[in-house]
Amino acid sequence: MRELIYIILLLSLGMSMAAKSPRMLQVDQSPSPPSGAQRFVMMDWTGSIVPGGDNYTFRGTIQEIVSQIQHIDPNYAIPSTASGSAMVQTQTERRQTAHTICMAGAAGACPDITKALDGIEYLKGVGGDCGLAAGPATCARVSCSWNCGITWCNDNDHYVSWKCSDLWPSAHRVLDRCTFGAGVWGQTFDEQGFNVIVGFSSC
Repeated sequence: MRELIYIILLLSLGMSMAAKSPRMLQVDQSPSPPSGAQRFVMMDWTGSIVPGGDNYTFRGTIQEIVSQIQHIDPNYAIPSTASGSAMVQTQTERRQTAHTICMAGAAGACPDITKALDGIEYLKGVGGDCGLAAGPATCARVSCSWNCGITWCNDNDHYVSWKCSDLWPSAHRVLDRCTFGAGVWGQTFDEQGFNVIVGFSSC
């Protein structure tokens, strides 16, 4: 009988402690979205197809823009450029406050640096003006092939239009400083309020 009473007392005490103990809080461990997430739009391009001709405006990557130009003029081709290194040096000397961060801006590395060089050749040769909607953190994919992208971001609070030839030196600066084996991944900031990213992009 005493043993039965003792067991009943133990059970009662256990139920009382369970009732008073606080419940475990469920913590959501999923990451919150970044506050400064980039907003992607299409880049504008404005320029003439033939020297002295009328201006046209197209939207898209530089490769898509060239394709649209070739619908109008099937004979249009990107001019070959061979004096790139000298122009890069001139641009970087003129932009002393520009800085580059490796392993930043994109989700990963461009797997093949030669594809980034192809995109730079397009920017060097196409001419015209590249335009981008107001920022900050408004970005456009300038070039993309074989999962290698060049992205241009506007941190100004107004629409900007630059010579396309002003963009490629920033991309080349990433190639000069942020190569990893056969790939490249980095972001160059310019004092004019824009930055250029070279890295992985799905295409």
